[in-house]
Amino acid sequence: MAVSKKKTSPKKKSSSSKKHTPESALTIFRQAADAIENEPTLSPIQALENQGLTSPILLYGEQHVRIKRTVTWIREKFFSSSSASSSAYFGQDLSSAKAVSNIIESLRAPSLFAQSELIVIYEADKVKAAAAQALADALTPMSTTALLLMTAAKFNQKAPLLSRLPAKHALVAFEDLSPAILRKWIEKEARSGGCQGFDADAAQLLMRCYGSDVDALSREISKLSLLTKPSERISKKLVQELSLKSPEVASFELMKHIARGNASRATRMANDLVAQGFHPLQLSSFLSRCLRTIIAQSGDGSTLADENLGALPSELGNAWFTRNLGPLGSSFSPKQLRDSIEVLRKLDFQLKDSGLPPTQHLSMAVQRISLRN
Repeated sequence: MAVSKKKTSPKKKSSSSKKHTPESALTIFRQAADAIENEPTLSPIQALENQGLTSPILLYGEQHVRIKRTVTWIREKFFSSSSASSSAYFGQDLSSAKAVSNIIESLRAPSLFAQSELIVIYEADKVKAAAAQALADALTPMSTTALLLMTAAKFNQKAPLLSRLPAKHALVAFEDLSPAILRKWIEKEARSGGCQGFDADAAQLLMRCYGSDVDALSREISKLSLLTKPSERISKKLVQELSLKSPEVASFELMKHIARGNASRATRMANDLVAQGFHPLQLSSFLSRCLRTIIAQSGDGSTLADENLGALPSELGNAWFTRNLGPLGSSFSPKQLRDSIEVLRKLDFQLKDSGLPPTQHLSMAVQRISLRN
């Protein structure tokens, strides 16, 4: 009788990757810079390796402004001398082995013109499989002269390049700032813009409208700073006049609270927005567009048509709108999306033909959608 052999599954490649916060990574970068100052012959790559930060390094998160500034800081701190060089690529442009040939050459052999080199791949999760495999083959062993820095909106381990990272690599996660740290960030951003900062209620209003979206906050603060004298602080009145004109911009945070099921905060924010001058019909229309966009993202456009809730207009493919919604769709089941749109449709009729105060109808609708009942 033949003895059957048990099948053994292949061993998974062990990973010694380390996940850092931006603060801990910055500390390491500064320590590496100090080490190079004490020992000028030390390369940036070796100095970082000695401190526990191994190339390649992936900076990921939705905090694009902070990531971009971190890349700029690294370039200026370590690769701005005449003996260094830097280059940047975008993932969507790297679709073949030929497209990454220059990167591979830099990783495998020192440059004749620079002692150290920084290579940045923005949106590394969009690198195509053929290019990713060629790059992965060149990442082992680690280059001693070229530092590979990558960015991505999230650490998608199924993405061709991110799934092929060598065992030793570093991750830096840029997560949403806490309210207290975000308040300090906003103040620092305003001072960098050339004014004296924010009045307390002005900063609070801006945070309430934009949440932790530092990209949007940075743009708004830049505009507000330009209209504020260097000797003055940004006022609440200026924020109201300049930053709260679009109900879309001011209401994404409301949608976030609704998606998270936080009925009390969502209701309070809806009432605050009405107090700021938004009509309940505006907010109802905005929330309806959010929910329809989520359905469009899921690819189930028939959901709306089957329920006789209207067709999917082309505006639901707006990239800016979709990016601001992020992953909120995962908080709703298909039935909850249909029910929520129905609640808003009834709200529109109630706001146009009812003796009750509009804010009361709006509050009840927001609570129903938040609680999914």
